[in-house]
Amino acid sequence: PILIGPTSTNEIFTPSFRIKEESSLLTELFEAIENRQEIQFTYNGKDRIVKSYGLIIFRGFWYLVGQDFQIIKSFKLVRIQGRVITLKPKGILKSQKG
Repeated sequence: PILIGPTSTNEIFTPSFRIKEESSLLTELFEAIENRQEIQFTYNGKDRIVKSYGLIIFRGFWYLVGQDFQIIKSFKLVRIQGRVITLKPKGILKSQKG
């Protein structure tokens, strides 16, 4: 069969989890994306707060796609250092009972 597009071989690449922590990070990021939450993390030694849009796989690596300083960027997950903190979506307030 002839493949059309960027794939030039018949190989199918399935991402694999290298460590248990990576799978928990993916779960946390998928939940943040679904809930439209911002994510705070350290990336290459710099603190970031990113409006999360999605996760993609490119050449066997996971990337977070999001808005950082009003610029859409991708962040390679293996370069995220330390904890990832999910923040509440902006503009949503908890209802107060009174």
